[in-house]
Parts: sequence; structure tokens; C-alpha cells
Amino acid sequence: MSESLIDQFEDNLKDCINCIGKKLNEKDIKVVTDKFIECSRRVEDYFLKYGITQNKVKNVTHSDITQLKDELERKELLLKRNVDKLTEYQATLHQLHQQDPSKWNEQS
Repeated sequence: MSESLIDQFEDNLKDCINCIGKKLNEKDIKVVTDKFIECSRRVEDYFLKYGITQNKVKNVTHSDITQLKDELERKELLLKRNVDKLTEYQATLHQLHQQDPSKWNEQS
């Protein structure tokens, strides 16, 4: 979203809030509120144009969560396989050490 649109929105909102404490005639209040409403519509149009709606955010979030869960499951399986291999390698090394411990002693 262009920064100027957000700036305009904030400025128009501030103008509306400032009207509350001031004694303005009805015409001035209408001008200020109309500017705010118009700017609000442009902000809303921007979000609608680019499909940034609450439902889409929920769908994207749900999709992201599903993808992350799938990735986590894949990584857990990979970790399990690596742990299994490590256990197997440790057992093999232990068996080799039991067969001929002299090969594993440091020679000076």
C-alpha cells in the first residue's frame, strides 16, 4: 500500500478526532467526515483489490500451518533415521572394539 494513502488516512482520522473538541459548524464537520470516509473507502478498495481479506489471511495461515506440520514430520522422520543409523554405527564400533581392543588403543 502506498505510504501516502496510509498517511492520508491517519491525517483524516486525526482531523475527525480534533473536530470533537472544537466548535465547528455543521458544514465544516461534514467536509472533514466526508474526507475521512472517502479515504477509508480508498483504503478498503486497496485491500479488496489485492485480496487482503480476513478469510484469505485465515486460509493462508491454515495452509502455512499445514505445510509447517508436514515439514516437521519429514524432519522428524529424517532425525529418526539418522538416530537409527548412529545407533547402528555405534553398535558396529562397539563390536569391533570388543573383537580386537588393541587396534583402538593409541600407539605412541
